[in-house]
Amino acid sequence: ITERKRSEQHLASLHEINIAITSSLDLHAVLNVLMEKIDLFLPYTAVLVWLRNGEGGLLERAASWNLNEEEWKGRKLTGTPSLVKAAIEGKAPVVAENVQTDPRTLDPDFYRRHGLVSYLGVPLLVKDEVLGVLVFLTREEHQFTKEEIEFLSTLAGQAAVAIHNAQLHEQTKNQAAELDRAKKDLE
Repeated sequence: ITERKRSEQHLASLHEINIAITSSLDLHAVLNVLMEKIDLFLPYTAVLVWLRNGEGGLLERAASWNLNEEEWKGRKLTGTPSLVKAAIEGKAPVVAENVQTDPRTLDPDFYRRHGLVSYLGVPLLVKDEVLGVLVFLTREEHQFTKEEIEFLSTLAGQAAVAIHNAQLHEQTKNQAAELDRAKKDLE
């Protein structure tokens, strides 16, 4: 297909994704819509979402698509994987052509077992603050093009805003509940 046609498809998708992810303040709903839409573009690609946990800023494994979530979340890790850390510290996409052989990979056996090869980690940025990292893993060696990286970075930017809003909504709900309890205690 022509460059222009692809560009139009990307724009239409970004618009659709934006509507879908901003129509909910539920974090899991936002993540599911995001991953479903990514799947249309990159079928068979595993998608992982790492998010900072509240104020402490520790990263946790939030969601995955096309990969057994229990197994991914259940892996014992000694720290934040280098590739994820690099995307956060650099506030820029990080690529590994083959995670099974890349020296920065924490657990190459895990990727080998699941047949995951090429890696792209895109930071989830809101106002220059990193909320987490959106990771794409292909099942065959794939060279992410500049266009793909730009598209997925734009997508990550939209997702970051939706995730941020969902997190703020959650905080507000929790604070309201606490205020309610405090009020009841006073009465």
